[in-house]
Amino acid sequence: MVGATTRAGLLTSPMRDRFGITLYVGYYKSSELAEIIHRSAKRLKIEITKDGAIEIARRSRGTPRIANRLLKRCRDYSQIQSDGIVTLKAAKDALLMLEIDEIGLDNMDKRILLTLVNNFYGGPVGLQNLAVAIGEEAETIEEVYEPFLIQEGFIQRTSRGRIALDRTYDHYNLKKKTEIINKGIYLMTKFEIFNNEQNSSHLSDFYYDLPKKLIAKYPPKRRGDSKLMVLDREKKTIEHHKFSDIVKYLNPNDCLVLNNTKVFPARLFAKR
Repeated sequence: MVGATTRAGLLTSPMRDRFGITLYVGYYKSSELAEIIHRSAKRLKIEITKDGAIEIARRSRGTPRIANRLLKRCRDYSQIQSDGIVTLKAAKDALLMLEIDEIGLDNMDKRILLTLVNNFYGGPVGLQNLAVAIGEEAETIEEVYEPFLIQEGFIQRTSRGRIALDRTYDHYNLKKKTEIINKGIYLMTKFEIFNNEQNSSHLSDFYYDLPKKLIAKYPPKRRGDSKLMVLDREKKTIEHHKFSDIVKYLNPNDCLVLNNTKVFPARLFAKR
């Protein structure tokens, strides 16, 4: 018996153990895909040049099924727009019309990556939020598009959500839009600063390293010497001052709310 699956984890251990040999198939190389394309072209009686086959192979995401599909679409284009031969130029023009770039990313891949960068400042963002922003089912993104993007180094899955990696910014010639908050204590994106309501509610969202030397054990002798972090929303900058400087940032008719509560040692016990 020979079985094939892309989701071996869904099989029970006894079922997997019935197969004596377990092999894993990776992505095909462009040279191997070019041979497959030539063989398929002969069977379909499609005239194709060597350069045309290599161009299609480069954009087939290492998958023969995709290579054969793109071959047929390039054939359709060449029959209408040229002499019916799939040349390098015909393949490039056809794939450009299909919005498939030079490494095989299609329109949906582009939407996922650009939405992650432009709407969520590179992440992290939950799968459900990303799906709503794109207008696609979360399961489709996770099972169809993400595997290739992750393996090619465009995005990363974390406990806090999806994050755009450096290759995404390099591929689309974009700049990162992150800022260091509190002198490197916690790295937070501007999306998280101004849209905290979009963050997930996992406990890992609140984990970060806080050096002990930065934890105040006693109040300053002069209460006005306490630290004051100033966030300029227009300039999108962060500055650190003393609390006594707060008067510089108050305008007429501003409302200043004072909190006179005190902190005392306490511990709460609860059962889940």
